Amino acid sequence: MKRWKSGALVAGVLCSAIAFSENAFAQGCASCYTSAAAGGPETAHALRSGILLLLFPPTIIFAGIIITLRRWKSAAPGIGTSINRQRQAGASLSDERTT
Repeated sequence: MKRWKSGALVAGVLCSAIAFSENAFAQGCASCYTSAAAGGPETAHALRSGILLLLFPPTIIFAGIIITLRRWKSAAPGIGTSINRQRQAGASLSDERTT
């Protein structure tokens, strides 16, 4: 648990450093900026909506992977412990299947 907390702290500090970095907001080429600025407020609104729309698929995929890993991890200990208990008790798997 202590290792998890220190890892979360390091990740938080790293994310904060990236988010508040001046270079993080300086991405983009000059021609993209010029064409977006020339489009007016309707173009700016369309770009913002497009960015939000393109944010959803990776978020859903990432959440799906995390949920799958959590379910898999929570299901795995039950499988391993029952086999280990049988081995520790001295019963083989073939003896267990016949009863």
